[in-house]
Amino acid sequence: MARIENEILIGKTLEWKGVFDLENKFIPEIICTNRKHEFSIDKDDISINIVLIAKANKKRSFINHYSKDMVYDNLEKVLFELLKYENIFDSRFYTTTELELDGIDITANIFQEGLTYFKSKNFYTYISLKYDDNAEYKSLFQQWNGMCDNLGIVHQMYLYS
Repeated sequence: MARIENEILIGKTLEWKGVFDLENKFIPEIICTNRKHEFSIDKDDISINIVLIAKANKKRSFINHYSKDMVYDNLEKVLFELLKYENIFDSRFYTTTELELDGIDITANIFQEGLTYFKSKNFYTYISLKYDDNAEYKSLFQQWNGMCDNLGIVHQMYLYS
């Protein structure tokens, strides 16, 4: 169960929910979206499980580490890497609607001070990548993160401009 130690959030599972506002527009590529990806990655010698579900204009992400509690910031870092990857290739910003740590809603706590750079009123060209399977998604996600690290991209707004 999530808890606070020395003013630091700690837990095992981070669940994020987001939505892209269609503004009453019919966009077939988004409306017909129905994909799910499950894989594990190693971060600092810790295996982290990731599940991403995209259906129409909504996305959900589960990031968890079952064996022990982690500092929220470590789980959040993986979440934002995933959202950066998803946003750049979907060409859409999904606004956070809910964020839970071990089932406890922390949306207001986290995003009251956060930047709104996961939000846009503009429609961009939809890339709509197709993935053969979870292994391909994981491989491309890791390659993307490696490239961002090698190029020193510290903020995704450089990518969108």
